[in-house]
Amino acid sequence: MRCLILTTSVDTFGGVQYASRMMVRALYDSFGPTTQLSLVTIVDPVIDVSRLGVPVDAVGAGGSRTRTAALTLRRWLLRDWDLILLAHINFSSLLNIARPLRRVPVLGWVYSMEAWLPVTGLRRRGMLQIDRMLYDSTHARDRSYAANPWLRRLDDAVCYLGLMPTAGPSASGSLPPGVQEPFALTIGRISSVERYKGHEEMIRAWAAVERERPGLSLVVIGDGDDRPRLEALARQLGANVRFLGAADDRTRDECLRRCRCFCMPSKAEGFGLAYLEAMREGKPVLAGRLDAGREVVVDGVTGRAVDASDEAELIDGLLDVSGDRALTFGAAGRKRFEDEFDYPHFRDRFAAEVRRLTRREG
Repeated sequence: MRCLILTTSVDTFGGVQYASRMMVRALYDSFGPTTQLSLVTIVDPVIDVSRLGVPVDAVGAGGSRTRTAALTLRRWLLRDWDLILLAHINFSSLLNIARPLRRVPVLGWVYSMEAWLPVTGLRRRGMLQIDRMLYDSTHARDRSYAANPWLRRLDDAVCYLGLMPTAGPSASGSLPPGVQEPFALTIGRISSVERYKGHEEMIRAWAAVERERPGLSLVVIGDGDDRPRLEALARQLGANVRFLGAADDRTRDECLRRCRCFCMPSKAEGFGLAYLEAMREGKPVLAGRLDAGREVVVDGVTGRAVDASDEAELIDGLLDVSGDRALTFGAAGRKRFEDEFDYPHFRDRFAAEVRRLTRREG
């Protein structure tokens, strides 16, 4: 298998970056040590290939669109590829130049909201040349269709993400100063242009939650320009909320291990890797029911899926995942993760899509 992979970044934090690294590993693990992988990213100036865990010829364009195009076209023509993996649709406009030069099967991937607004011009023309498009959830595909009905013309499928295997259980540590059990946990960017994660709604509901769950605090991991506003709101309402900012991996993992429940009642989640991280730890999850959260979290089985804009529904969900059914929800979530979302399941789903397009058996 010879595959050229095009994505925004693999060496920084974020869901797209994580998924791109996982796809690289899945290709190598599925097609064996003779697999030849070449990677071009837009953002990374230098790529630490050790993070990928498999042999890869990788180069970053350091944010330059011109360099990105030059690196991509040079590699496209360098050898006979079995597959071009367009791991981010920001590369799609380059297909207008590269595809006529050498026709190679192209597998595209749409993460969440990348096509939830109208796509036009060269980018649209390029996307129409993709042989098969993968979406990370049915919700993401439906929203993409609504904004861009022409996407229905493409051969496509939903391919749920998963989580890469861990190195094994890490040693337990201490919680950050000021964080005490019991607590509910949420993780996500706190951006003024992305006010859909449910931070504000949970803060406004927290006084009612704590009346029923005395001493239960809400711990928020994540940072962004909207954090000062939310901190001021929590102080104004007297809500028992602790903001940790952009915590390191060890702090994040320890909080996931020791939280009572994980809560992210988002309204516009395209998938939600954080839900899987909590389910892997056997934690009950509160997700949104208006987005892809309802595809990952089974309402009433592995947690609750609610509309955060309905305060009564939100409070009921928060009380449920932090109450008597928490252990039952958590155990069911752990089983669902193992049955559907662990790395071998993602690897096999993704490899099946690659084989379908390239007609390769191994």
